[in-house]
Amino acid sequence: MSTDLDIAVIPERATIGAASGEDRQTHLLARLRPTAREGRHVPVDLCFILDCSGTMRRFQLTPDEIARWADLARGRGELQMVTADRRAGAIFIGRTAQELQATATKPVVVAARAIKQVVGSLSESDTASLVAFGDRASVVYDGAAHFDKGQMFEVINELLTDSDAFHLGDGTIMAQAVELAAKQVNKAASGGSVSRAIIMTDGIVHDPAETLRRLETLRAQGGGITTIGIGQDFDEEFLMRIADRSGGQYYYAADASELGNHLTEEISRLQVTACQEVAFAIKGERDSVVVDLYQVQPVIKGFEEIVTEQGWTRVKLGELPGNEVTSLLVEMGLPELPDGSQHVATLEVGWRPPGSQQHKTERREVTIPYMKSLTLAEPSPEVAGLIDRVAVYKAEREAQWAQEDGDVDRATRRLREATRLLKKIGEERLAAEFERQAEDLEKRAPEDKSRTKRLKAATRRLGA
Repeated sequence: MSTDLDIAVIPERATIGAASGEDRQTHLLARLRPTAREGRHVPVDLCFILDCSGTMRRFQLTPDEIARWADLARGRGELQMVTADRRAGAIFIGRTAQELQATATKPVVVAARAIKQVVGSLSESDTASLVAFGDRASVVYDGAAHFDKGQMFEVINELLTDSDAFHLGDGTIMAQAVELAAKQVNKAASGGSVSRAIIMTDGIVHDPAETLRRLETLRAQGGGITTIGIGQDFDEEFLMRIADRSGGQYYYAADASELGNHLTEEISRLQVTACQEVAFAIKGERDSVVVDLYQVQPVIKGFEEIVTEQGWTRVKLGELPGNEVTSLLVEMGLPELPDGSQHVATLEVGWRPPGSQQHKTERREVTIPYMKSLTLAEPSPEVAGLIDRVAVYKAEREAQWAQEDGDVDRATRRLREATRLLKKIGEERLAAEFERQAEDLEKRAPEDKSRTKRLKAATRRLGA
């Protein structure tokens, strides 16, 4: 197993003399390109965490469809008010319910089908378990000790046909489910496998703080959590935080039909893992300092946890697949130095190949051409584009935080800054959506939840 580390060092703007009062800065683009043996399949230990709350068991309909079916049911006297997942709502009964069942689907049904499809493609060296949750959580299928696809399918069918069989309730309480998943992952883990818990939910979690606390158990065992949010009513900020904190991925499924593609993509990435427990560190040299650090490929994201010690800035990357490049963009502040080639940073990358207990480490010195009075070269189009994409990501994040603080004016300004940058890099369609978001916010119009989630997911994937 080998890891090639490509490092490009290109200044974002000119480095000029101290007398001007301008900052001296540059960006380092570190590319991590792992390589895996051709045809290698890394065993995966999966634990699906399926939301079986009341909303997941409701039919998935557009607003127009809901209105049409509600009018029909009301005319027949077949509309009944209920409470599910701590929210008031209505259900259809009688002939209306029967007709609806023949034409519509429920998110939990589509999710179960997607799980069965993925499980059906697993090899003999893989394992899968299933934790279901509502108000309570239960390991409905324990594949950690002995994995049998047929038995798992039978349990999934039972879960769908009898919603009360496992006494889960209608709410969305996730902490216990995460704790149970951690135990499953720990039970199944072997030296040569890759572990992943995968959460699928459509609702607002009622115990986010406790869920994040119990997440630490899974992190300590080296298992990441991938999250998939379905529909309009889930908390995408919470699911993104879980994924980013644990080293997993975040996906947005506008409707349940997109679940299958996201699950297939995630499992495919895990099966070609080339490096595990990957850690990236950078240290400024000669009074250079690390100002900011983002992952920019394959997705753009900040790091939930950055450790600084003895001049080093360290982050964890988790697993890296062998079929894609992972890139990090580092912004550095520079001191005044003599003209010429200068050593401004040292990079360190550590990892463990799958199936090995031996950790490897590679260090690289970073030098740049330094001139006090002359303009340095402009960034390459690729690096300049990544710098702009990170700026879009930061503008969207800052708009979100400003909105949470009630500062609508600042949120609108940041959304329009993202719009300008998106036009600059040729993302006209996404720019138009950001502009509509800014206009609606400015007018205090009701939030388009689907668009908000779509913008956040698209922004994270600008580096792909």
